[in-house]
Amino acid sequence: MGREIERKFLVDREAWEAMPKPAGTLIAQGYVSNEPGRSVRIRIAGDSAFLTLKGQMSGLSRPEFEYPIPARDARALLRLCEKPLIDKTRTRVRFGEQDELMVAGPYVARYLPEEAAPGDLAVERPEDDDVWIGTGDLFRELPAGHLQIVDRIKDIYKNNRGQTIAPRKVEDKFAGVPGIRRTFLVGDGRPYNVLFIVPDYRDRVLAEGLRRENAREYYRRIVTAANEGLAPYERAINFEVLDRDFSPERGEITGKGSYNRKRIEASFAAVIDDLYRRRTIDLPGPGLRVRIPLWFFRDLGILHDEIVRDREGLRDLNRGLRLPLRPGNRSLNLSNAVAVAVYEAWRQLGFAGCA
Repeated sequence: MGREIERKFLVDREAWEAMPKPAGTLIAQGYVSNEPGRSVRIRIAGDSAFLTLKGQMSGLSRPEFEYPIPARDARALLRLCEKPLIDKTRTRVRFGEQDELMVAGPYVARYLPEEAAPGDLAVERPEDDDVWIGTGDLFRELPAGHLQIVDRIKDIYKNNRGQTIAPRKVEDKFAGVPGIRRTFLVGDGRPYNVLFIVPDYRDRVLAEGLRRENAREYYRRIVTAANEGLAPYERAINFEVLDRDFSPERGEITGKGSYNRKRIEASFAAVIDDLYRRRTIDLPGPGLRVRIPLWFFRDLGILHDEIVRDREGLRDLNRGLRLPLRPGNRSLNLSNAVAVAVYEAWRQLGFAGCA
C-alpha cells in the first residue's frame, strides 16, 4: 500500500496564463465513485492507464492503491464515470547527471535570461518545448517508485578514491537524537570521514543521565550505531565534540539552518587537521607492538577508539569480540595483507555474533 501526500498552491491566474509553457503529459481522468472517505478513479496519462483506489484523508495524506490497466479498458470505463471528466497536464521528472532531479512541464517556470535588463521579466518561448530545469537536488528512487531527496548537489563531495559522498545522508541520521543539536561531516578529498558534533548539554537525557565528562562515550555509541547503515566509505571513523555552535554572524550557517560548508571547514581547520593527523593507531602493551591502519576501522564501521588492548589481546568494546595475542617481541603491523586477514576474521565473527 502506498500513501498519497497532497499539497495545493494558489497561483495568479492572469500571470499563469501569460507564461510560456512547455509540453507536459496530458491526463484524462474520471471517477467511477467519489464518496467521502473513498474514491475509485480511472486515469489515462499519455499511453498508460491506471485504476486507483483512495481511502480516508488523514492530515495531508491518505492510503492509495494504483494498478495499471489496458488503455482500451480505461477509455470504456471513462464513459461510466461521473461527469464532468477532468483534463489536465502534469509536470514530468527525470534524473540528470549525478542523479540530479530534473523537472519539466507547464508548472515549471523558466529562468530569466542573464543578459536581460534590470526589471525585465519577459521570457521568450524556447524553440523546443521539451525544456528540463535542474533542481540542484540529489534524489534517489525508492522501491515503491517514490522519490526521496538525498542532498544538495553543491554539497556532495568525493573522497581521495573518487567515491561520491552525500554528507546530508549521514548527518540526517543524527537528527532528533537527544543531546545532539547538529552534526557536520568532513571528508572532501580525504581517505575517510570524520564528524563534528554540536552538543546540546541542556537536553534532558544528558542533563539527567550523564555527567559532561561521560558525554564522549554516549556520542561514541550513537556514531557507531549510525555507521551500521552506511557503506564503508560513508562512515565516520572519528568525531569531535565542538565547544561552540556554528554561527550565522561568522557566515557558517544561515537563518534556516543551511550550512556554508567551506566557511565551517575554514573556521575549524585546526580541529580537522588534528583529526587527520594520524594514519594509524598504535596499541601499546607488553611484548607485541600493534599498529592498525585507520581504514580498518572504517571498513568495520566502528570508531578508531573502539578496539582496545588488554592483557589477553585486542577487544571490540561494543560487541565484546576478542583477538588473542601471543606474547613475544615481534611487531604486528596491520597495514597490509595481515590487516586484510584480521579484518575478514573479525568481520565474520561480528556477523556470526560470537563473543
